[in-house]
Amino acid sequence: MRITYRLAFEDYYEASQARSAKSRLVWQCAILAMAFLFSVAGMRQASTRVRDFSIAAVVLASIPALGWLQRLSFKDAHRRAVDAGSEKEFSVDVYEDGIQVVGTANKQEWPYFSTYAELAGAFILYRLNTIEAILPKRAFDLDGVNNFRKLLKANIARH
Repeated sequence: MRITYRLAFEDYYEASQARSAKSRLVWQCAILAMAFLFSVAGMRQASTRVRDFSIAAVVLASIPALGWLQRLSFKDAHRRAVDAGSEKEFSVDVYEDGIQVVGTANKQEWPYFSTYAELAGAFILYRLNTIEAILPKRAFDLDGVNNFRKLLKANIARH
């Protein structure tokens, strides 16, 4: 089966978010723990209660703000890359034993990839925790998505 596609901002962003999901969760838990500690400290001393609750509220409010700033920064970097002409069309042949970018001699067999992730809009193939390939689902027809999913499940560990 052959798929042809251009990677869009959303594809890169979704892959980046999936890759950093664990570290984001750790940071959010750390921020919530700090907010909780400020709140507990504020309850012990009545004179600082309002100030500590204010600090905790600011810390909690910063969680979505940091995500928004990250997306804005990522979008700006993507826009600069597109302006520099880095956006290109990919054609990939999918075989029972691996994938190959059309026009190249290298065929990457399934054992080359260490894990994969299936996201809402794409399949991400990893090698040693590095993103090796982003394959958007829109490049496949419905049967193609299901067949590719079966190939991945049979040959690569899930991320």
